Amino acid sequence: ANGGGFLLSLRQQQIQVNQAVLVELNPHTWSRCVLNIYRNIPEAPSRVRVLNGAAGQKDGQIKVTLGRGSVGDSIFSDSPIGEVHQLTQYSFATLLAQFPPESEIHICKIDIEGAEYDLFRNIARTEIRRCKHLIIEIHEMPNESSTILREFILDQGYRETTTRDKMIESNVYIFTRVA
Repeated sequence: ANGGGFLLSLRQQQIQVNQAVLVELNPHTWSRCVLNIYRNIPEAPSRVRVLNGAAGQKDGQIKVTLGRGSVGDSIFSDSPIGEVHQLTQYSFATLLAQFPPESEIHICKIDIEGAEYDLFRNIARTEIRRCKHLIIEIHEMPNESSTILREFILDQGYRETTTRDKMIESNVYIFTRVA
């Protein structure tokens, strides 16, 4: 959730967000995100859920050692200094269940520090196709292939709309669902 910056930048650009679910791994970053969102977006309490947990392959509980909060926190790498936290891990299906079943998700932003591979391993075509636009930061991970993940998304009926010359990060990809 990166402290809610993405949602706040949409608001700054006067882009209306009717509903949002943000997932933040680190409890310290989560509390800053909640404060940021609810203080700066007056309608947020009725439209935005900020969950302290992780997005991943399946629902369940995970244990991870986390420091005071970093945008690079990951379920795959414990912080060398910090506290052990037991958190809820949410599958894509569970996160989608936060919205009415017939609703289209206009933007799905995924930046989960390497867990994107696990998230997409257990995703149904009907689930992913509820999302019109996918913005995904795909991290290089041992034994994983960003090319295979991108091809999987394309096979689900998306086209890549990333404009490389205008991107700040070279590992951020934008996909748009084809009718």
